Amino acid sequence: MKADKIGCDAVSVDGFECAGHPGEDDVTNMILLPLAARRLKIPFLASGGLGDGKGLAAALALGADGINMGTRFMVTKEAPIHDSVKRRMIEATELDTALIYRSLRNTARVFKKSVAERVAEIESRPGETKFEDIQPLVQGVKGRELFDGGDLDKGI
Repeated sequence: MKADKIGCDAVSVDGFECAGHPGEDDVTNMILLPLAARRLKIPFLASGGLGDGKGLAAALALGADGINMGTRFMVTKEAPIHDSVKRRMIEATELDTALIYRSLRNTARVFKKSVAERVAEIESRPGETKFEDIQPLVQGVKGRELFDGGDLDKGI
């Protein structure tokens, strides 16, 4: 609503299905998109959980002007990501993601694997989690080891 009010040309509306950062309210696209269509005056793209023409048709039916797709493109030939990561993503099911950073109010949906499980374990400990507690597991260099080197035990 703020983007509409300050004069942005368009916005991306990300439901809880969103990879990356799904927000903190856990509102799904099935609820969020029709609300956005009623409330926004500017065009909007639906984001999160959309990966094919059926998802596009659903988003349009719910009032969006188009969609964003991100994760789906990670497994294309052109994506500069190690083939072992792409293969694992293709083999994955709808249950192979984990939510981390919830204790920091910066929730991220990531691939469920040992690193995400370690982060979740640290976040579940009594007391306040600080980013420094998990930083060694999630820092950018670890992502390069995953995506460039194909080491599935590294990065998120």
